[in-house]
Amino acid sequence: MIKLIKRVILILIAFVLVYSGVVSYLIYSGTQMVPEQEADTMIILGAKVWGDQNNPRVSPVLKERLDAGIIYLNANQNTLVIVSGGQGDDEPISEAEMMARYLIENGIVESRIIKEDQSESTQENLLFSKDKKELGKTVVVSSDYHVYRALLFASRLKIEDVSGLPAESKTSVKNSNFIREFVALSYYLVTP
Repeated sequence: MIKLIKRVILILIAFVLVYSGVVSYLIYSGTQMVPEQEADTMIILGAKVWGDQNNPRVSPVLKERLDAGIIYLNANQNTLVIVSGGQGDDEPISEAEMMARYLIENGIVESRIIKEDQSESTQENLLFSKDKKELGKTVVVSSDYHVYRALLFASRLKIEDVSGLPAESKTSVKNSNFIREFVALSYYLVTP
C-alpha cells in the first residue's frame, strides 16, 4: 500500500512539473513574438490608470504597453490604433481616455486613435474593439507575459490575421503578474 501511495505521489508531482513547464513555455513564447509590419489596426489592451480626476496618469504597466505601441505606430504610419479599456471603480478616467491622451502627448495624431472605453476584461477589449472597425491585419499590444493568452482570446473571437507585440515588463510586479497569468492561462486552457 505504501508503494502505491508513493507511486501516485510521484506521478502527481511529475504531472504538475510537466504541466507547469508547458504553461510556462506558452507564456514565454508570447514574450518572444514579433508583430507583423504594416498592420491595418493595432489594439493596445488597457491597464490600470493611477491618480485622481485632477491628475490622472498611466501606471507603469500601461506606460510599457503604450511605449511599445508608439514605437510600432511611428514605424507604421498607416496603422490605426484602438485603445481599449473601460473605467474601473478606482480609476479617475477610462483607460482608453488616458491611453489616447498619452499617445497624443507622445506625437501620435489624434485622427489615428479610436477609443473603446466600455470593456472590463481582455476578452471584452478584443470583442468591443472588433465592433469599432473592420480590423484587417491586426497587432495586439499587451504586457509580454500576457500576449499568448490575448492571442488565444483573439482566435476564439475569430479575429484573423493577428499577431502580438509584447511590451517588455520591467515593473516590480512582474513576478506576481506572471503567477496571475499562469493561473489565468491554466484556467483558460481547461475551459471551453
